[in-house]
Amino acid sequence: MPVKALVALILGAVAVLVTSSSAYALSLSWHGYFSAGIDHPTAAAYSPNGETVYMSDFNSKSIYKFDVKNRTYGAHSASMPGDAVIQGVAASPDGKFVYVTTSQSSTSCGFVYLKASDLSYQGCTNVSFSEAGVAYPAQPKQLVVNSAGTRAYLVGSDSAGIHEIDLKATDKANAQTNFKSLSQSAVFGLNERLAGIAISPDGSTLFITERDYDSFDSAKDRVFVLSTAHLSIPNIPQTLQAPFRQPTGVAVSPDGSKVFVSDNSPESSPGQGDNQVFVFNARTHALMGQFDATSTLTYTSNKFLAVSPDSTQLAVVNASSTSSLSLFSTSSYSLTEEVPFVSAPRTDMQFFSAAFAPNGATMAFVSQTFGGLIIVDVNPALSPRSALSNTGTSNSWTLMTAFVLSSLGIVVVCLLYAVKRRTTSASSPSASE
Repeated sequence: MPVKALVALILGAVAVLVTSSSAYALSLSWHGYFSAGIDHPTAAAYSPNGETVYMSDFNSKSIYKFDVKNRTYGAHSASMPGDAVIQGVAASPDGKFVYVTTSQSSTSCGFVYLKASDLSYQGCTNVSFSEAGVAYPAQPKQLVVNSAGTRAYLVGSDSAGIHEIDLKATDKANAQTNFKSLSQSAVFGLNERLAGIAISPDGSTLFITERDYDSFDSAKDRVFVLSTAHLSIPNIPQTLQAPFRQPTGVAVSPDGSKVFVSDNSPESSPGQGDNQVFVFNARTHALMGQFDATSTLTYTSNKFLAVSPDSTQLAVVNASSTSSLSLFSTSSYSLTEEVPFVSAPRTDMQFFSAAFAPNGATMAFVSQTFGGLIIVDVNPALSPRSALSNTGTSNSWTLMTAFVLSSLGIVVVCLLYAVKRRTTSASSPSASE
């Protein structure tokens, strides 16, 4: 066999191995729309094994279960007690519980526990804050759960602070352990809002965005950095330093290295800072850079962020009168891929939530105007829609398969070459002739 051909074959096999061993070959190859026939879905969260998406509905006050593999809705919870209105949803790391934030009043709680298997009601925690010695019921919206599954942290639009919930407390009604004020006054003015929250993978640090919806005020447009170990200390925490205009979405990379903050002004007031994403060192909190995340498909405002499980891709959800999804490299900040969601039954597919599956196979989005979920296969090789396992195929198996196929290819070529040599030798005249 010619040496050059053999070398080329081996190099080709090596190339296959290298390509197959890459962690996530992200591609927005397919997406489907799954209406639950509800009026106002608000948030979505994956179960730890990635097999289920839990979706909250504002109006029906219920949680819906969506089977990611079969792409069908299953059971949904009964309406929350009292006059609660559901806002956020999260799953416990062990997969046993679903946590829900609700508006709170004299007849409802602010934090509800559901059993994940059947979404049955398991109790609730009274979420509140105090000002001048007077306790007020809070209206929590966004929530995060630490990786240990011991604490939940809630923010809302009415209280200028962070609520800490002890998830292991036996007395669920009184499981709020701390309220950390982020303002000189515990009650926000009409124009101020805490917009987003993210937690570091080790559970030590919280990042919370605050934005003023009616103006650009550097004193109100901030990103707070809080140590979860020091929430009881009554001081105003440090903030990330950047020329924010209206910070909204915030996400921490799963490897714990970077914090991403989406920043935009409303469509009625476009200007400098529109659709910027700021990148910070998650450990030192230093500004590392920024880039323009404006959709190339339509003018929208980026509101929600999510980072792929391998920390290589940042998903930016552009949500406005029309919506699109953009993927950016977390190292070069260059656009990887973009897809519009305007070919659906409706063209005004406003998004209000975004989440990666734990194995990076799919993403789930909530569309209020469509009344349900949009599921996107961002990694077709791991998608439950393929012939692969619903929980994904590990890189080791992919690597092994590529190695076996490449080795078989080399063996077949060598055998064919040996047969050809023997055939040629047999047909050649001998030296005595």
